[in-house]
Amino acid sequence: MKKIMHVILMVISVVILSACQKDEVSEEDVKAFVTEYKSITHDIPVPEEAFDFDVLEKVKPYLNDEWFKMNERDKRVYFPRSYVSVSGNAVSLNDVLIDNLEENPDGEGYAVKYTLLLTVGDEEVKKEGDMKIIEGKPKGFIITYDWEKQITVNRYHFR
Repeated sequence: MKKIMHVILMVISVVILSACQKDEVSEEDVKAFVTEYKSITHDIPVPEEAFDFDVLEKVKPYLNDEWFKMNERDKRVYFPRSYVSVSGNAVSLNDVLIDNLEENPDGEGYAVKYTLLLTVGDEEVKKEGDMKIIEGKPKGFIITYDWEKQITVNRYHFR
């Protein structure tokens, strides 16, 4: 009888522990999400059409409320379009590399280090960035922070 109770307790413990384990976020899912988002902000093939639509409204489903308000105030999602408008160089996103994906130190969501592979005019460039994401609807993740390193292409600063 003791042996049966011991086995039952072991089985219950295993079930409880496995239920408590967190699902791992796949790098492929994060890459797909970042690529989808960055395509909206960085695919600008015709400089004259840089401001043909409101990019902030288009990316709203990808951002949490706080980061949306920050972008509304600082116009960060418009930086690539401003670069295209000033430089006259088209920008297209070729690929996104996920350099590092780990849980945020604060325990909420994930920290993502990425590199954008872009074509700017006729030049191939790399642009590094950091992003913080949490799991959420409707896109699978929600951005709580995004920053890209400034680069200079053809004498123009690209933030």
